[in-house]
Amino acid sequence: MLNHVSLALIAFTFLTASAAQGAEVAPLPPIVPDEVEKRDVAELDARAAKGDLKAMAELGARYARGAGVTVDLPKAISLFERAANKNEANAAYYLGTAYYGGLGVKNDPKKAAHWFGNAAEQGHAGAQYSLGVMMAAGQGGLKADPSRAAAYILKSAEQGYFPAAFRMAQLHIAGLGAARDTEQAAHWYRRVLKTGEHQPSAVGLITLIETKEAKWQPGDPGAPPAPVENATAERQGIVASAAPASPAPTPKRAPRPQLPEQEVATSFKTEQGPIIDAHTRAGGLTLYSTSDKPYNCEILVKFTYLDADSARQTGEFACFRVAGKAGEKIKICEVANSNFVQTKVENVQLTKCREPGPK
Repeated sequence: MLNHVSLALIAFTFLTASAAQGAEVAPLPPIVPDEVEKRDVAELDARAAKGDLKAMAELGARYARGAGVTVDLPKAISLFERAANKNEANAAYYLGTAYYGGLGVKNDPKKAAHWFGNAAEQGHAGAQYSLGVMMAAGQGGLKADPSRAAAYILKSAEQGYFPAAFRMAQLHIAGLGAARDTEQAAHWYRRVLKTGEHQPSAVGLITLIETKEAKWQPGDPGAPPAPVENATAERQGIVASAAPASPAPTPKRAPRPQLPEQEVATSFKTEQGPIIDAHTRAGGLTLYSTSDKPYNCEILVKFTYLDADSARQTGEFACFRVAGKAGEKIKICEVANSNFVQTKVENVQLTKCREPGPK
């Protein structure tokens, strides 16, 4: 029986990015182990020869990652194609990842989207997530449709696929294709954390709680909020005195800083080439990008802000992977938060970058 690590390694051959960071194409989800996974290569080969579609998909995965056999991508692709053409979901998903990454076949986003769609309609969580992310970016001939993209990602998240759950949290925070709802974002961060340790989700959840955009719940990372101090003597099980003490004076809140009337724009020239323009204002920030060549990247933003109590806080978030055209300035993400009184972007990093393949 394959454990979750083994399942992830099956798809690693077809991927160049980590799903734990919200990668653009997901590895195989933690599906319920099937009887076919217990078979050795010889048994799988015999079953595949008799037309067993699941055996074909599993055997292809073994050849793709060199599990018990020498890596043979052409043979893996042939097995995936035979099974996928007869609607075997895992094979269709593997074939989609192959076409997306150009591994064993020529890079072809349209074929990737086709096979992800085939597997997604059969309920494959990894394919639903991958199709949703491609749809959000308008890749593979798909019309950019944030709402439909979010619907696919939600289906994946509801099956317990944690990269999709993490992405749903981001969507609800940014209001991209899903209603801006920070309590829902917290819900999805918690769903991720139930599967194991995941620092980006822990940081995201703590940030929502500290900025009072989500209520703390038992089991959340970090310390619980301080208890309310105005409990009555009866609640504390103490007989109240006839002359209660005078309430303590309310501490004065520091005055809010003077804010600029207009947005403040800061440009970041990245090592990969694209220029990222950060437009900050009271209540949020917006990122735009411009590049002299097409690119596909994921954006990691670190920023500081003053909250309503004039305390300096830090924050971090990741944008969707973006696809820019040469010379075109595009809006890549926007974060709104009423607690951001004064915001300053400190650092912008581009990760998982590559030039897109031919259309």
